[in-house]
Amino acid sequence: MNQMLVDTRRGVQCGPLSSCACLGPFEMRPGEIQPLQIDFTGYLGTVPGFNLSAIEEAEVIDLFKNPPAPAADTDIMLTSGLPVDPPVHQPGFVNILEGKAIEVLVWTSPDLPVGRCFRIDFLLAFVDCSGRKLNLRECMIVLIVNV
Repeated sequence: MNQMLVDTRRGVQCGPLSSCACLGPFEMRPGEIQPLQIDFTGYLGTVPGFNLSAIEEAEVIDLFKNPPAPAADTDIMLTSGLPVDPPVHQPGFVNILEGKAIEVLVWTSPDLPVGRCFRIDFLLAFVDCSGRKLNLRECMIVLIVNV
């Protein structure tokens, strides 16, 4: 799991818009499909015995909308990477890696203008061997950059 994004919080990440302490920014170019991996080992160290077990929500938010709202699938989306996305899947086609990280494929439209900014919101479920469950909300800023 090399080159995973680590929890380095920052302030403003997309021009005048506040990111509310999201991870990132994850830079993408128009027309790309890129894997995004996020490692939660640091968080898991604070809750011994818990492992990442499910992705309960995954949504892309367009931060240029006022107020911010779900992004159009014609601009950016989480994808399976298959020619046709399967009808039954985890939210956002998110893969869980070794119970401590997630991976998702992010697609951007070739017509997407540089400078656009999005936020991917995740609701993650962590479970221990006794069946106790913790939920964590996390977000990642996606910034569209030059080709």
